[in-house]
Amino acid sequence: MLNAARLLLLSGLWCGVALGQAAAPAESVVLRGDTLAAASASLRNSVNDYTQRSVYCLAGLGVPVRIASDTDLTLDTIAGAPLVVLPYNRVEPATVDVLAAYVAAGGRLIAMFTTGDGVPALGQLLGVTIGELMQPATEGEFETIVLDPAAVAADTLLPAAFRQESWNAFELTPAEGTSVLGRWGVDGRAAITQNAAGCFVGHVLTGADLPNKARFLLAQAITAEPELWTPVINDAQTRLTQAVEYDLAQLGLLRERGDRQSARLHALAAKVEALLVPLPAVDDRAAQLDNLLTREGEAVSLLAELQPSREHELRGLWVFGARQDWPALIAKCQAAGLNAIFYRVGRGGNAIYPSDILPQDEWARENDPVAEGLAACRAAGIEFHAWRVTYHLGSAPQDYRDQLRAEGRISVNPAGVEAPFANPGDPRNYALEVAVAREFLERYDVDGLHLDYIRYTDEPSYEFDYSDVSRQEFGKVLGTTIDPADWPGIVVDGRLRMAYNEWMRSNIDRLVEANHRLVNELRPHAVLSIAAWRDPRWDRVTIMQDWPKWVEQGWVDLLIPMNYATSLVTLDGYVTRQLAQTAGNTRYASGLGAWLLDSPAELLEQVALSRAGGADGFVLFSNNAPDLDRQLHALAAGATHLPAQPTTVGPHARFTVNGLMSADGEPNGVALGGTNDVTVEIGPRWGTLRADVARFTARLHLVDPARDRLLGLVGEISAEGPSAVLNARFEPIRDPFQLLLSGTITDTAGAEHTYEIRGPLLRGWSAEQTVAWQAAQQPVTTTGAPLRVGVWHDGIGTSQLLAALGGVEGLEAHQLWRFTPEFLAPFNVVIVPQVRNMVDLADHAAGPLRAWVEAGGRLILTHDAVGRGYQARLYPEIGLGAALQRTQTVTATDAWPTPGTFDHLYATHVRIAPGPAGQALLTDADGAPVVVGGR
Repeated sequence: MLNAARLLLLSGLWCGVALGQAAAPAESVVLRGDTLAAASASLRNSVNDYTQRSVYCLAGLGVPVRIASDTDLTLDTIAGAPLVVLPYNRVEPATVDVLAAYVAAGGRLIAMFTTGDGVPALGQLLGVTIGELMQPATEGEFETIVLDPAAVAADTLLPAAFRQESWNAFELTPAEGTSVLGRWGVDGRAAITQNAAGCFVGHVLTGADLPNKARFLLAQAITAEPELWTPVINDAQTRLTQAVEYDLAQLGLLRERGDRQSARLHALAAKVEALLVPLPAVDDRAAQLDNLLTREGEAVSLLAELQPSREHELRGLWVFGARQDWPALIAKCQAAGLNAIFYRVGRGGNAIYPSDILPQDEWARENDPVAEGLAACRAAGIEFHAWRVTYHLGSAPQDYRDQLRAEGRISVNPAGVEAPFANPGDPRNYALEVAVAREFLERYDVDGLHLDYIRYTDEPSYEFDYSDVSRQEFGKVLGTTIDPADWPGIVVDGRLRMAYNEWMRSNIDRLVEANHRLVNELRPHAVLSIAAWRDPRWDRVTIMQDWPKWVEQGWVDLLIPMNYATSLVTLDGYVTRQLAQTAGNTRYASGLGAWLLDSPAELLEQVALSRAGGADGFVLFSNNAPDLDRQLHALAAGATHLPAQPTTVGPHARFTVNGLMSADGEPNGVALGGTNDVTVEIGPRWGTLRADVARFTARLHLVDPARDRLLGLVGEISAEGPSAVLNARFEPIRDPFQLLLSGTITDTAGAEHTYEIRGPLLRGWSAEQTVAWQAAQQPVTTTGAPLRVGVWHDGIGTSQLLAALGGVEGLEAHQLWRFTPEFLAPFNVVIVPQVRNMVDLADHAAGPLRAWVEAGGRLILTHDAVGRGYQARLYPEIGLGAALQRTQTVTATDAWPTPGTFDHLYATHVRIAPGPAGQALLTDADGAPVVVGGR
């Protein structure tokens, strides 16, 4: 029997002998191309990507490495580093002078795709003439770099080749004494040159084939610093132990859930058993490390096979609206177990299909790519969701933009600068979006309409829209005419800001509702899905996207937040918060940024985390991700090796859990130690089921999503027709669990179908947690102290404020949980620190707070809560946050009760622009107000 204890006994024997510990070698340096990055946001993103990729490859194989900036580079910055890597840099002659001094002192360089005035000198240092930028002479010429066989034979750490899939490369001509280490293909043009100073690579290291690229970089690092052998081998032993531990744990989970392919399970167990066989003892360090890396690769590959495969899951791919080889794309999706394609059919000013409303892209006029894609997907049993980008004009023809500009329909900021975005507040633009959706749905029998950019713009900033059309339309809502002289100040920083934000949100809300209504009317066997931003706490007040409201109203059939992240901790936070906010009342698929990830293993981790968090599925962005083929191959090895029915096939289900308690950023809670009632309203809509329901069964289980294991049946019904209500009762458990609705469907033609819908993610709360939450739902009962202070419960610094106030005589301080009259009433002072969730201090809070102040209350706002950034402007007539200042010294004005100068304890403060009713009380060293009072 395999177990972790047995693994630990073997972990010191992977190499046959233990190497012991060695002194930590010096760190190598990856020079981040900040000089190049300063040119544009796009270059900044590319520089960061290539920098992190080099760090990932080196650090992942145990090479100590740090990042340094190439801006104003000095020898002290890199002195002592055995290896310096330039992943994507623009170098000046002065930079090359520093690098030459570094090489003269014994250092080694690897430079890749370097530009700038210093390139000739860098080439001279590395023994190569760096010529013109070459395009591939034949298709696939720059797909692979093949290393010199003699060099590979001499250094077994070097891979024989690695995939690049490069789109261009520099022409490299080696000088005398410089060798060609790698070529584009077997007998192709020079791709990597090498001399005593180091290597030059003709292109950046792309995201393809990173394991072999890591070995290439490792070989260079060990050449530069032979003392790396011992720590690198020790690190490889540790990684191998951890990889096999993961394999053992995953095998145990498969056994626990009873994988339905027993023969496959036995075969996987045998593969894990083989990983535990000690490696042969060898004296050669290169062979020893090669054995370790090979075995580690086997263990990591096996982890892909050990991922469980679900029977019901949405597995989607975003596909850009370009000319597609549909048979090839369908074959790729089928091989990977994917069951849905989200194909971009147009944006706010163009369409790729024949349209009577929008201009059609010229490339698409020869045929109808939507009809082709829809037919191909339908024949293959893959769902086709039409991905439509609303309002965005990035692909619109210039004459169409000019027409909208002439009609005043483009978004502008307060200074009148345009965004590439139609104004969502213009009734003409709203009507056009609705007409486009109607035209499309009438023409194409799709499985879903997928809305993207369903919001206000963030390009080039969040400060949109403040056009004259919006002034007029907002005035109509207010029942008045807004004076152009007051515009846009009155809604940017003035008293109408929060009401204006609410109006902007309503413009997006009504378009979502209209599209949902159209889908129901024209394609009742389709779903409306949304590509949503990740965090409504901010998105509601920056881009005016309020998807929790859309879910609550039942306007969204499938929510796909764009959870593009590289950190699992970050992704876990997104998924947990989002599922708590949906409360199980819409299908949820996690949108994963495949293009960001450096290895297929990272994608497997993200899929596993999304499943464990309770998702109904995942959608990958996108079909042009650089390493997509390897990522899909890894998924097909295990996580998607069995075909799955999309979870879009099934009823709309609305869950109501009695006694539900919410905690920000955590699964919703239910009290332990008793039972909870749940009501599930099922139907009458059945998603993408392309049939009418005659009768169905429904079973409600508790499930452990982390282990994908049923915990018990809590209710079941059989029903005639397309709708019913299931009432059940369950006993909560402490660990996160989920309600899972599943059953069978008999359609009106007599065909049988199955379905599975994941409901709310819950956690059992202790008696102490329950009591604390219940107490927070009631206004505070004070003891009658002269000063009764309420401190907003979810602010930055709340706990420190409560601690500081706790020992003050004649004062009692409590947490304030709601901005409502009954919760404000017990206090005569309220402190609102910068709120973590900007929704808390929005329009619904402003009225009660102002009324409470007018009745005699004293309000203290701190840091950004004074109205800086996107925080609410509660009292613009007294003051508004103007700028963040990183100083701590402040001085009292004559209006302050006690004169003097002191330092506050926080790292920053916000400078305030006093309003007409505001008076400066404290100023900073430059005389700028930092505390302002008023009545």
